[in-house]
Amino acid sequence: MYNYFKLPMYVEKVMAELIQIVVERIDESGSVVKRNIVGYKEIKKPEAIIDIGLRHSEQIDVITEIQDTVIEAQISHLNNIEEHCPKCGTRLAKKGYTKSDFNSIFTDHKIGCSRKVCHKCKWTSIPSIRSIFGTQIHPDLAKIQVELSGAYPYRSAQKILNTMVNGSRSINNHNGLKQLTENVSQYIEIHPDPVTDDITPSDNLIVQVDGGHVKTTEDQRSIEALTSVIYNPKNINYYGGNEKKSGGTSEIRGEITSKSCAASALSDNQKSIKSMTIRAAKLQGMTKSTKITALCYGASNCWSVVEALENKCSSINRILDWFHIGMKFKNTGLGDKTLNERLDGAKWYLWRGDATKGIERLSALCDELKNDTKKLNKVEKLKTYIENNKEYIVHYLDRKKNDLIFTSNMAEATVESLINQRCKSKQHMRWSRGGLHAILMVRSAVNSDQWADNWEKQITGALKNVA
Repeated sequence: MYNYFKLPMYVEKVMAELIQIVVERIDESGSVVKRNIVGYKEIKKPEAIIDIGLRHSEQIDVITEIQDTVIEAQISHLNNIEEHCPKCGTRLAKKGYTKSDFNSIFTDHKIGCSRKVCHKCKWTSIPSIRSIFGTQIHPDLAKIQVELSGAYPYRSAQKILNTMVNGSRSINNHNGLKQLTENVSQYIEIHPDPVTDDITPSDNLIVQVDGGHVKTTEDQRSIEALTSVIYNPKNINYYGGNEKKSGGTSEIRGEITSKSCAASALSDNQKSIKSMTIRAAKLQGMTKSTKITALCYGASNCWSVVEALENKCSSINRILDWFHIGMKFKNTGLGDKTLNERLDGAKWYLWRGDATKGIERLSALCDELKNDTKKLNKVEKLKTYIENNKEYIVHYLDRKKNDLIFTSNMAEATVESLINQRCKSKQHMRWSRGGLHAILMVRSAVNSDQWADNWEKQITGALKNVA
């Protein structure tokens, strides 16, 4: 296939109807001062769907040519930034050009930056896009790189980025993606999202704290990551089934439209996850008057994170997440209809908030299974879980009837995206604590409301730190 964008003489060689792509530079008066022909495309009957419009490679060629034209127009302004010697103040003289790299979203460019010399003290400038702006990578490209690196393994992110441009780019190398992600993570940690005075106070907030163990490269089997998701129950959009008022919770599926997230894999006695959870809650409008409903899956370290909010709000209603209770019972299946019915009997009492009766039923089941060690161990493990979290078991049925939160299923997709999807479900992958923490920091930032407003500052700051 001919690439007509590379054949400006095509119009002289073939008599055919053409599309001509042109970029014009216009001065302040509106007059055209320069006209660049970017390329041509022959207009003919498409023989197949692939013939309609521009091919992928042709689109990249068009973008490249247009970018080159725009950059050419801008470079004169860049080359006039430094006119006097920073040492002696003498006016600088031009001394040729230096080719400087610039990496845009889809294209790479070489920009001619003017070298300058001071004839008096012999000072010489060595200009580049990086020396002028602190980085040669456009922040829009870095944003896409970081978001994909948070969602996929670095090598997979590299392939996706290269597929987008129909070719291979060294700027998308997986090692570079890793370094960029870690630098963005560090920058976010040092320069967190600001808690401003214009944040609307929330009367009620839901706080879900969860965790997961991830295989590690360190001298231990696994490391634990903790996550927090904070949102106002009014910010749930329900879909499917019967429509419910905003803030209600049931089996009807829904989406949290506004939330803030925190995550950490650091071994620092929960200092980082607690401080980030407090900040995330404040970003969602937590004040001394806010009532918090905290959902946890039952681990003591998760409840400990909730404790950090104790003096920052009006009250905290701690609830053992029904989603995880249900999963515990499901995973305790005994493979026998009669035994499973008795297991469900204990769950029936828990659903109605009677932890004592539920534990009694599990104890009775343990007595029946004393001659079956395997099944006994499973039920005893479930019983211990319920006993350890007895004080956090509520009347789930009443809460459901009153459209009150009782399960984490709304935020479970966020938890999945924070830990499981990238880190935990890939069981062949092993993580260093620092590498895991970097991914979690980026993921929590991208999944929070504040990313849309703050990514440019965070990405640009991180790029300059890399440089």
